[in-house]
Amino acid sequence: MQDIVDDIDRRMQHLVAQDDCAPGSTEHNRRFSFFAYTYEASWLQKEEQLYAVLNQDLRSRSTGRFKLWMPFLYHLTCALCSLPDVADTVFRGMNKLPATWIVDGTASLFFPGFSSTSTKEQVARNFAAQAGVEGVVLKIKVVNAKDLKDVSWFGAGEEELLLSPNMEFVVVNPLYDRNGIRYLDLQQVPKNRIWS
Repeated sequence: MQDIVDDIDRRMQHLVAQDDCAPGSTEHNRRFSFFAYTYEASWLQKEEQLYAVLNQDLRSRSTGRFKLWMPFLYHLTCALCSLPDVADTVFRGMNKLPATWIVDGTASLFFPGFSSTSTKEQVARNFAAQAGVEGVVLKIKVVNAKDLKDVSWFGAGEEELLLSPNMEFVVVNPLYDRNGIRYLDLQQVPKNRIWS
């Protein structure tokens, strides 16, 4: 993890030299948080990337692991609050539905970690198709997702909207098939305590 922090720090020093993003400033902390979350180290496997480890720890609901992440989560949440809310329909491809989900519309669903979604349906379809018959595309109407394209490590090419941990959703259309891929339609339940 230290290699990741060192690499991000070197890149942040380059940004500081280019503009008025002073070390220790709110803007510096904001950019560092965004870069750290979206960063991908070429020498690490996908499941070893910072965002993957963070989300795995959030999903595990381990108090000890959560406490380790609290300083970073504070800065990342503050940074995300600085972005405008985006209301849109987004898509998320999954290998399979979590066994704990009740998808008949009688219970709320929660994503315990940060969740990446795409405004491009085909991205989610491709991901779900890789899983075969278990794959599913979540079609989600959201009211306060965050658009990371202007702050992401990857730049403006990203068509990603990020969802906060513990957002609540309801099923508005049960599982159905669309051109050989299963879909589940969800609607976010707005909560003032998420993001803003």
